[in-house]
Amino acid sequence: MPSQSWEVNRGWTLAANVAADLDAWVRLLALHNIDDLADAEPDTMRFRLYHLPARLADHARRRYLRIERAWPWAKPFTTCWHRLTTRPTAPRDKERSDLHDLRAPWNPGAPGHVRGSGVLTATR
Repeated sequence: MPSQSWEVNRGWTLAANVAADLDAWVRLLALHNIDDLADAEPDTMRFRLYHLPARLADHARRRYLRIERAWPWAKPFTTCWHRLTTRPTAPRDKERSDLHDLRAPWNPGAPGHVRGSGVLTATR
């Protein structure tokens, strides 16, 4: 362990476990069909994907990640980024049609509302 303190070692172990979990989920969700990275070791992932030659730029209240075009892993990185940042739309459920819209204004007399708390709850 890196320290003689129990608390520091416990924090270090927790951080290492979270990093390993994140690495595994990224490979599972976003890199599953990229041959060189789907089953890559953590060192390979670090050198190919996590240490990228890029610059984060702000312009007109938006952030841009400027990636060097000559970098050989630019396409896998952008594929991974798009897969992780775009969310699929949830299908409409017939069972969900009877739930109240959470964006509706608070109405204490309506069914499904908790009286006096201002918190909307769903009723079935």
